[in-house]
Amino acid sequence: MMKKVANFWIPTNGKRVKVKSLGIKGTVEYVNMNDIAHSHFSPVQVFLDKPYDDSGHRLYRTGIEDLVKLKKKTTSSKEKPKRIKKKKEIENFDEMAW
Repeated sequence: MMKKVANFWIPTNGKRVKVKSLGIKGTVEYVNMNDIAHSHFSPVQVFLDKPYDDSGHRLYRTGIEDLVKLKKKTTSSKEKPKRIKKKKEIENFDEMAW
């Protein structure tokens, strides 16, 4: 019989996340690695993109179970094609006296 093992993603500073309970995206500001296993200590501090209450607070502390890792956006359709530089051709190159 196989045991289920919890597979948590441990966020690092600067990573983009979404707080499940609030439904708001933000950036990880601080991770208390000593208490990361104890979610009830709220070891992760997130700076939210918008306030989560009427008083305008944007810093939110939570555990890793309440966070979702955001995928990086791919801008393949918006990317500009790379321009290939043409080499300059010198007119009358063969006739030049060196």
